[in-house]
Amino acid sequence: MRFNPSNIQSSSSKNMKAGIQTTVIHFDHMNDYQGYTKLLSKWTKQLRLGGVLFLSLHCKPRPRHIFAVLDSPPIGGGGTAEFLTRLRTQNVDVNMRGKPCKESMSTV
Repeated sequence: MRFNPSNIQSSSSKNMKAGIQTTVIHFDHMNDYQGYTKLLSKWTKQLRLGGVLFLSLHCKPRPRHIFAVLDSPPIGGGGTAEFLTRLRTQNVDVNMRGKPCKESMSTV
């Protein structure tokens, strides 16, 4: 597939006209990636967000440098803020000892 910057520009301008807000979140690591991704999927459905998760499963002992791209709808677009709040206030992963923990190393 050939990279065409004009496609990206027209796509982003369509998003701006529609009022869609796109947010990229970087996660440093996931110790329990199966449980973590299941929870993120559940939240996106509850909050009516679109999104995709980029992670490599070939990292040992755990996936590192994971990216989530979220799109919030033009009407009721407060889902992204709620998503980010849940990351910091609810247990989403486990630490190296297996104890539940909150996300503290993600950046937007």
